[in-house]
Amino acid sequence: MSGVPNNALKVFLCHASGDKPYVRDLYKRLVREGIDVWLDQEKLLPGQDWRVEIPRAVQEADVVVICLSHKSITKEGYIQKEIKFALDSAEEKPDGTIFLIPARIEDCPVPEKLTRWQWVDLFEENGYIKLLRSLKLRADRVGAKVTPSLYEDLDTETEHRLDQYYTEGLAAFYTEDWNKACQRFQAILSERPNHKNALEKLEEAERRRDLSNLYTQAANAYQAQNWEYAITTLNELMKKSPEYKDAAQLLKHAKKQEQLVELYFEAKKLHNGGKWQAVLRVFEQIHALEPNHLDPDGLLPTAQKEAEELKRLADLNDLYSRALREMDLGKWLDARTLLEQVHKSQTGFLETERLLQKIEDELHKIEENEQRINQINILYEQAHGLVRTKKWRKALDKIEEIRKLDSKFEDKDGIIEKISTALSNEELEAQKQNRLDALYAEAVRVLKEDKYDEALSKWEQVRAIDPKYPDRQWISRKIRLKTGKIGSSSSNAIIKWMTVITLLVVVMAGIILVINGVKYRTIEIPSTSTTGVKFQVPLTGFYTFRYSDSAFAAATSTMYTTFTVCFKGEEPIWSGNGLDGNKAIFSFVPVQTYSTKSQAIAEAMGVYKKVRLQQGDWVTCLVGDGKSDYYDNIGTVIWDVYFSLR
Repeated sequence: MSGVPNNALKVFLCHASGDKPYVRDLYKRLVREGIDVWLDQEKLLPGQDWRVEIPRAVQEADVVVICLSHKSITKEGYIQKEIKFALDSAEEKPDGTIFLIPARIEDCPVPEKLTRWQWVDLFEENGYIKLLRSLKLRADRVGAKVTPSLYEDLDTETEHRLDQYYTEGLAAFYTEDWNKACQRFQAILSERPNHKNALEKLEEAERRRDLSNLYTQAANAYQAQNWEYAITTLNELMKKSPEYKDAAQLLKHAKKQEQLVELYFEAKKLHNGGKWQAVLRVFEQIHALEPNHLDPDGLLPTAQKEAEELKRLADLNDLYSRALREMDLGKWLDARTLLEQVHKSQTGFLETERLLQKIEDELHKIEENEQRINQINILYEQAHGLVRTKKWRKALDKIEEIRKLDSKFEDKDGIIEKISTALSNEELEAQKQNRLDALYAEAVRVLKEDKYDEALSKWEQVRAIDPKYPDRQWISRKIRLKTGKIGSSSSNAIIKWMTVITLLVVVMAGIILVINGVKYRTIEIPSTSTTGVKFQVPLTGFYTFRYSDSAFAAATSTMYTTFTVCFKGEEPIWSGNGLDGNKAIFSFVPVQTYSTKSQAIAEAMGVYKKVRLQQGDWVTCLVGDGKSDYYDNIGTVIWDVYFSLR
């Protein structure tokens, strides 16, 4: 037996001492294959410590073959340590590495700790060949070689027997008797593992045997109409040999038949569920695959009949839905037309009758509303005519009639403002006339008391206000008759100036009342309140809020500001933690906060806001801050409120 090369694959044979004869024979066969095999009886030298050498040999081995038998799996002793050494080394290898190979030399259980690795049965006729394949695969991975030695010592009789096996194997191969061919080639390789032709023929015979078995299984399943198994088997066959016999045609037909079975099953399920349109779609697919496919359960005609009925109902539903949409859009006439079509097609369909009644009610409301609008337009035009003739009270009565018909009426021509201005002027004129009448009455009274100068002064005031005021009591004439003069020049001058001043005061008061207004009240808004200050408006008109004084500061930061918000109503309006400025009648938001109170006040001085309010409206004003932050504020903000008619 020749020696092995230096780069040969290193294999460690782990075995029980009772299996020594079999393992020694395995050792010789592997050595003939050119493998560097470690066997204790062959490798241990006299004087070496086997407790050191054996673990080292396991660690250095490329492959560890654990020979399993009833003796090895039940025996206690050093073999268990060898197996442990091998398992420890296997854990250090990457996943997928062929390192540890359990090899049963007889039919025995495999220990649980070794079951994660695929084992080989050396007692079967092709077991040794499988072992050699794994060893050669490992040799390729580690860059080692498996170089068989020459068999020069085989006798003539053996050669003749092996040649006979080979001839029989070839005959079986070409007659497609794959089992016999495999048996003959395996017999050769069991005695001569490096027989190249036998190995090649064995591999090809095994491949073709597998293909033949798959084809037979597929054909049987095909005949039994077991399409799923036939397809699975044919797919596996096609992966190994795409051109094998008529496998491709069988696979195509089997898939088609399986699809037809599945489609018909789905059609039946949909039919049972009353899904008629879906049944029709499924039959479209069935007929596309096979136009004359049988319908033993009569699914198609039933589905066609039911689908026609569904279409009729769907058309009614479509008309009904369109009518509902038109109703939502307020297109009552279009909705009525659609619902009348539904009602004509099927009486009592859904709520058609109720909706038709509702549409009639809405059309009646529309007609009434159009009449109301026409009436409002007539009243508005009448109000226009009364304004043109300056009949303000009657014009205002027309506006009130309009508001009874429409509380949200929009005075697009500004008639109400014109009427309000005119009535305000009339009120001022009435106030002026009342003052004149009061002055004249006072002049008459003091004249009766012979207070001629005082009476003359009162009369001059009347004349200064209205030079055309009638002197019905002949005050001027009586004074001249009694005194013989109107008064001294100095008295006349004083009277003239007083008259002018009085006139200016009355005129200015009227102008202020109309334009700037009179001061109505002062409101002091505490910065520590989340409810603020509220008051009720006494008269309808315009109210001007003008900043007066003071400022507030957040106590924690001492940053001063004048942020103020006023709402119409008795409660403030919040948005989250802050005041909702979008819903305020006005809000003053300063540009920034200030470090001193004087800066904050200076920035706000002169700020005002004018709003129109109705008599009885409530106004609520707050100092701006976060809803949860009022507790630490200090100070107030002061606003003056002025009233004017415009």
